[in-house]
Amino acid sequence: MNTLEETSQPTPRSPKFAFRQWRLVRVAFIFLTRVPVKVSGDIAPADIAAASRYYPLVGAGVGLVLAYLLLLALQFFPPLLAATLAALGAAVLTGAFHEDALGDVADAFGGGFTVARKLEIMKDSRLGTYGVLALVGAFLVRIQTLALLPTGLLLGALVAVHAASRLGIVFMLWRSPRARTEGLGADTAGLSWREPLIATLLALGAAFFGVGWELGLLVLAAAALASWGVAAYARAQVGGVTGDVLGAAQQVAELVALLVLIAYWGLDGAGFAL
Repeated sequence: MNTLEETSQPTPRSPKFAFRQWRLVRVAFIFLTRVPVKVSGDIAPADIAAASRYYPLVGAGVGLVLAYLLLLALQFFPPLLAATLAALGAAVLTGAFHEDALGDVADAFGGGFTVARKLEIMKDSRLGTYGVLALVGAFLVRIQTLALLPTGLLLGALVAVHAASRLGIVFMLWRSPRARTEGLGADTAGLSWREPLIATLLALGAAFFGVGWELGLLVLAAAALASWGVAAYARAQVGGVTGDVLGAAQQVAELVALLVLIAYWGLDGAGFAL
C-alpha cells in the first residue's frame, strides 16, 4: 500500500501537487458530506488518510452553509423554529454521518458490558434507548444554542465551531490506538505528522478569522478538550477509537464549543434575562 512518506510525491510548486491537494479536498468532502463531488480513479487508503488534513476545511464549509440556512430561516420564522430548520438542513448536508455515530457509541458504551459486546453494538444499525437519548439531547442543545447565537457573529461563529470540531478527529486518527484492526484503522494507516499540522493551520485560520483571537482560542480549546475526553473515554471502554467514536467526538466537540460560546456571551452581557 502506498504511504504518505513516499519520495516520489510531487513538490509543493508542481502542478501535480496542486492537483493532488484539490483531489484530497474532494475526497474529504466525499467522506464527510453528501456534497455530490467526484474524483478521478479509485480512492486508495492513502488518499483517505491524506484527505484528513482537510477535515477542518470541510467543517468550515458545513458551518458556512448552516449559518446561511439559519440567517435565511430567521427572515421568516422565530429563532427556535429557524434554528430547528437550519439544523435539519445541515444534517441533510452531512448525511447525519456524525449523528449516527453518536447514537451508536451511546448505545455501545451505555448498554455493553464487555469490549466485544460494545464493539458489536456499534456495528448494529438498530438504535437503542441510549442512542435515542443522545441524539435527542444533542439536537435539543444544538437548536437552543443556534437560536441564542448573536446574529452579527453567527456566520463567523459557526464556521469556527465546525472547523474546530473536526480538528480533533485528525489528531485521534494520528495518535489514538484503534479498537479494531479493520475498517477505519486500516484506511488511515498512512497518517503522518503533515495531516494534523495542516488541519491545525486550517482550523486556526477559520477560528481566528471567524471570531477573532480571544474567542478563536476559546473555541479551539473547548473543542480540543471535548475531543480528548471522548478519546480517553473510548480508550477506557474499548481500548481505542473506531469510526463511530470519531463521529461522536465531532458531535461532542461541536456542542461543547457552542455551549462555551453561549456561556461567554451570556457572562459578557451580564447573563441572560429570565
